[in-house]
Amino acid sequence: MMKKILLSCCLALCTLAAWAAKANPTPVTVTQSDGTLLTIYQYGDEHFSWISTADGTLLTQVGMDFYVAEIGKDGTLKASGQLAHNDGQRSAAEKELVRKQEAMRNAFFDSISRRLNKEAKTRAVGKHTPPYFPHSGSPKVLVILAQFSDVKFSLPDPVKSFNDYFNHDASAGPLPDYGNNEKRNYGSVRQYFKDMSGGQFTPQFVVVGPVTLPKESSYYGKDGTNKDTNIGELIQDACHAVEGSVNFSDYDGDNDGYVDLVYVLHAGYGQNAPPRTQILYGLNRVRQHLSRWVGKQSAAMG
Repeated sequence: MMKKILLSCCLALCTLAAWAAKANPTPVTVTQSDGTLLTIYQYGDEHFSWISTADGTLLTQVGMDFYVAEIGKDGTLKASGQLAHNDGQRSAAEKELVRKQEAMRNAFFDSISRRLNKEAKTRAVGKHTPPYFPHSGSPKVLVILAQFSDVKFSLPDPVKSFNDYFNHDASAGPLPDYGNNEKRNYGSVRQYFKDMSGGQFTPQFVVVGPVTLPKESSYYGKDGTNKDTNIGELIQDACHAVEGSVNFSDYDGDNDGYVDLVYVLHAGYGQNAPPRTQILYGLNRVRQHLSRWVGKQSAAMG
């Protein structure tokens, strides 16, 4: 009988309490299709993010170009037909678009406030609340490495590298160096929890994959009303991809018919990285998305 699986997916154990992956605020200079250089800034987190110029002009990205954004009455952004430029390089027409945008900018930020207030509303106690993952002993955690048809892991041996990241014992010395300065790291995720708990919590991370998902990164990272609207499919596809090689019952420590915890780590940059390197907003967003999976069906629980 197919085991039911409760998925609580996240990017890194060390940030269990942090729900938001902040956008990288470092300014980035990009080359527009007309050959001009544009300096852009990214703000926000996986819930809401936006891109602007140094003077605060809101932008929308279309392909590899950035356009001056038009703001609707409901606060939504859409691309105008005007390619964006730095302040000193704008034509009279672009300056007029920026002026009109300034008059509507409060609508954009008000829409963010409304959405944040809506998401912050307290749910009834116990509603859609999954059981806590064990915080003592040595429970097993399944870690699935997932890559896309268009974005693959660049590490020569991803399983070996991530197994060290998660399970390496500091007493064995520094991590092996696979060309990414791993030796600068101390211990591992498991070592962190072991040290912080005085040896009472030593999770076992079982790293499998990498599996190649059936769709491209842009599909899973596509944004709609919310960030990464297809992220639930990424989790399903990753789990389906390892069905033939993983016994999910091994990860049901309390024998309640549910896998206790599954981590999915994807190849490539997260959407909090500078624009043009983005794929999707990591899997921090998924940490709020719980699914009950029976066979090929998935029902959202949170």
